[in-house]
Amino acid sequence: MSRFPQYRHRDFYIAGESYAGHYVPQLARKIVEYNKASPSPFINLKGILVGNAVTDNYYDNIGTVTYWWTHAMISDSTYRAILKLCNFTSANVSNACNRAMSYAMNHEFGDIDQYSIYTPSCHATSDSSAASGNSTAPRRHRRAVLRFKDTLIRRRSNSYDPCTETYAEKYYNRLDVQRAMHANTTRIPYRWTACRFSFRHTFLLRSCYDRAIELKINKQGMF
Repeated sequence: MSRFPQYRHRDFYIAGESYAGHYVPQLARKIVEYNKASPSPFINLKGILVGNAVTDNYYDNIGTVTYWWTHAMISDSTYRAILKLCNFTSANVSNACNRAMSYAMNHEFGDIDQYSIYTPSCHATSDSSAASGNSTAPRRHRRAVLRFKDTLIRRRSNSYDPCTETYAEKYYNRLDVQRAMHANTTRIPYRWTACRFSFRHTFLLRSCYDRAIELKINKQGMF
């Protein structure tokens, strides 16, 4: 704000998706606390927007699987198997749970995008569909994990194109684009992709949603 004082009094919103279900409310809380402690410079925070938010492991995961079942994407037997084999409160997924989830997505989803079940699916063939390193399967056929909300959403619109993400992955893997962005300067041995599930094993995401944060910023009229 000191560098661009002309924007100081403009309305300020924070938006995001997926894990933004954690860091957007947390950042909003910090701004609210900062404004109370130091009236100048003042951040004119007006609201927050979060789509497809990661909040709590249990409710996110049980909600996802129940959504599949209630929308006839998986069978009764598969639904019961997932409920029996999967611990929805844990970030660690057992092999038995993985097998049940993989069966649901690989054999029962059919040609349906779980993030937009009423819109067409992408049938384009692209070498950019690799998920992590040596995988060549479509994203919904990759190793199943319960943290589904970490993946990107293909958003529905009047000019909906289900292959948008395929175009993006192809574009960002072009050498001229990477040079222009000063990206991949170390020449990593795999293609860029929107999601790399291998990173799940290198850090642990906080799974407990802080309801107190929501209540605090809600008092400020943010929700």
